[in-house]
Amino acid sequence: MPEKDFKLIIFDKDWTLTKPASGGKFVQNPKGQVLLPGVQEKVKLLPLKGVHTAIASNQAGVEAGHKTLQEAIHEFRYAYHLTGIHLSLFCIDMDGEAVARIYPPSCEAEAEAAGRAVGDIKSRKPDPGMLLWIIAFYEACFPQSGSLKEWTLFVGDMESDRQAAIAAEVQFAWAKDYLSGRNPVGIRKS
Repeated sequence: MPEKDFKLIIFDKDWTLTKPASGGKFVQNPKGQVLLPGVQEKVKLLPLKGVHTAIASNQAGVEAGHKTLQEAIHEFRYAYHLTGIHLSLFCIDMDGEAVARIYPPSCEAEAEAAGRAVGDIKSRKPDPGMLLWIIAFYEACFPQSGSLKEWTLFVGDMESDRQAAIAAEVQFAWAKDYLSGRNPVGIRKS
């Protein structure tokens, strides 16, 4: 399916959209992240093409004590500054039950509707909870669009991302392929 046919593209954050500016493995402070090559060109144009975007990311560093929840929130707000993606979900525990959500304050009713639609589905990837919540959120925001699941692409860099896409029944693309334009759409099922 060509990129122009997707209505929603969800991205993992670390090593899909951004990398640590320090050259290390993890972002050490909110502004300590830079865009990966190709992100600026691909991602910032999507809203102009009518494609909704969001971020879904595992952030176990919060539970492990490597960063506070407030630092993680600032990190994702800075990612918004870099990418223009204003909807972010990140799972902050290993059990997949604690999720932080950053979305426009005017969308509170849509966020509540998304929460009701998803229920108690685990959110830590490879579980599909974050992806399903994002889909339900955008369906609540734009009911005229109908079901978005078959028009959704998840872009990530880890096997847990691919498995989350399979569990959510959405299409998947590896970040390096999507950003380079090579074989941008991967699998739907295992």
